[in-house]
Amino acid sequence: MKALVLASLVALAVAPRASSQAATFDIASFTSPAGWQRGDQNGMLQFQIMRPVGRRTTYCQIFLFPSQAASSDPLQNFAVEWARRIAQPFGAPTTPRPEAKQSPDGWTAVSAAVKVVQRGIPVTVILFTVTGHGRVMSVVIDETGQDYTAEIRGFLASLAFRAPATDQAPPGPVAVTPPAPQGGGAPASLDDYVYTIPEGWTRTVYPDGIVYGSQLFSNGERCQISVFPPRPGTGDLAADARSIYTQIFQVDPLQNNAYPYPEATFTRGTSAEGWSYFILRKSIRGRVGEYGSLLGTRLMA
Repeated sequence: MKALVLASLVALAVAPRASSQAATFDIASFTSPAGWQRGDQNGMLQFQIMRPVGRRTTYCQIFLFPSQAASSDPLQNFAVEWARRIAQPFGAPTTPRPEAKQSPDGWTAVSAAVKVVQRGIPVTVILFTVTGHGRVMSVVIDETGQDYTAEIRGFLASLAFRAPATDQAPPGPVAVTPPAPQGGGAPASLDDYVYTIPEGWTRTVYPDGIVYGSQLFSNGERCQISVFPPRPGTGDLAADARSIYTQIFQVDPLQNNAYPYPEATFTRGTSAEGWSYFILRKSIRGRVGEYGSLLGTRLMA
């Protein structure tokens, strides 16, 4: 990637230049690169193209990831996204010094590039994040060679961002209160839960929990819900959910958490009775598109 493109990236990324013909994705609007293949999957938007150049074939990919609630520190958000989008999936050994620029309407773009080798091919990978109004959004670009410089610049020049309808505050740690002991100091147990089982599901009791299973559907799939006894919390509900998920599925949900692997999604809230909850959702045991092997999982803490 030419230095000129990287140097102008942050300025282009926050320029309010959306046209009436612009496409939209999440909080971003842009002009789709002409002739590129578009793909929408797992909540992510991708543009890609391949061209023969002499005896070799070059390619370029642009990934737009959904915005999410974030802190007010653009550099901190960039560091988190770099670890998630670049360091893990591409095996980037170092984090280069990022460049940053702030727009008058409250957006701060941060970017950096690194060269990696994939399957023996040198690849330039760029990440830029845009932070503002309680949100952060990431765009990843990877290309072989410098054959797509003009098209990348055109795409970046068309990018514009809009504030959410209601600005969202950055997420903070959520304290979890373990259930109060029942029956004169007895530890919490499965009997402390109150719920309704889906009609027709089977019930199997194990020493460490109860498993409810659906019927086998016509496509060979089925669903099962496992309920485990309450346990003490650490005060960080998100960390507790990640730890429990890893124990149950023997997979850290934040590892392999970017394309070509399915991305984890998170939901945080408070029930009507005042319980804080955290839901972690991720498909495991495969890559994007490998629907015959992927196992869809959800954990609610």
